[in-house]
Formats: sequence, C-alpha cells, structure tokens
Amino acid sequence: MTVKLKLLEAPPDWWGTAKITVPGQPEPVEIEVKWRYKDKPAFNTWFAAITEGGDTDEAALMLEVIADWKGPDMPCSHDAMQRLLDWSVPSGAELFRAYRRALSESRVKN
Repeated sequence: MTVKLKLLEAPPDWWGTAKITVPGQPEPVEIEVKWRYKDKPAFNTWFAAITEGGDTDEAALMLEVIADWKGPDMPCSHDAMQRLLDWSVPSGAELFRAYRRALSESRVKN
C-alpha cells in the first residue's frame, strides 16, 4: 500500500500571499509570505494568544507562523515585523486572516 498522507509529519513551510494596507493608498499591496504550519491545537493556542491583546509581543507571535517574506523593503525579522505592524495598523489582522485562509481553505474542487 502506498502512503499518501504522512499524518505524523508537519508539512513543510509553503509560500502564499497576503494583502497589506498601505497608509494613504487606495489599494493594498500583495506580498509573498512563507507560512509555517500549525496543527489545530497549536493554531488554537496561537489564536488565543494573538487575540488576547494587552501586553503581547505581536511581532513574535506573527513570526511563529511567518518564516520569510518577499515584497517588504527589509528582510523578515522581529524588527521588520514590528515596523510593519506599527506602520500599517491593519497589517496584523490582514496577516492573521491570510494565514488562517492559507491553513484552512479547502483546495478540493467539486
């Protein structure tokens, strides 16, 4: 029998996209994002941490699911992520929605 699903291994990081609001511009820009996989329990824990607000390090939490990016003028790092989150207020929510969509959207066609 050929194994088609390796349920005991986390999938490798993968590239996707996220649309980011640019202050003062009518349209968002699309950047490429290399996402890291979280299984359902880990996603739920991450989701609780990122939505609790308060004194959380939002940049560090975003970097739990973002391995790299293409498009911003700085390499992906904690400092660059913090600059993005400070520069574009909705960017944190936009990255979250893009990750949730990349992780949970079905690719099965009817």
